[in-house]
Amino acid sequence: MGFALGNKTVLQGLRTMKFNVDFGMFLPFQCVAIDALDHMEYYASEQTKRYQERMNYFVPELQKLGWEVQKSPASFFLWTKIPSEYEEMGDRNFVSYLLDQAGILLSPGSGFGAGGAGYVRIALVKDMEVLQEVIARLQKMKVSVAT
Repeated sequence: MGFALGNKTVLQGLRTMKFNVDFGMFLPFQCVAIDALDHMEYYASEQTKRYQERMNYFVPELQKLGWEVQKSPASFFLWTKIPSEYEEMGDRNFVSYLLDQAGILLSPGSGFGAGGAGYVRIALVKDMEVLQEVIARLQKMKVSVAT
């Protein structure tokens, strides 16, 4: 379920395909979609509050560890340089290191293009309990600028 905007001619093919694929969609899915569309402002506001809470917790905690990170004004993604003592590793090896040593998975910045090299992207999509566990694991590993 969703919507698309764009070139009318191009979208006609999508419309035809969706008409045939979605015919007879399970009624509860249709009801959920109707409710979501009818209450989009409320749901978006509530989700925004959750992401803001996560951002307000996670960024200062990383900063305490010495990470160069700032709050994102319009996204649940954080982009930050990898800590300086891990720079020689590069972002890909640093991400592998964190995964192997602490079970923490971040996205290497270089995966998004050459300009992302040396950075990681953090998605604040997990519940606060998970984000608190990430910080605890980083603290335990002493993955910080200050040693």
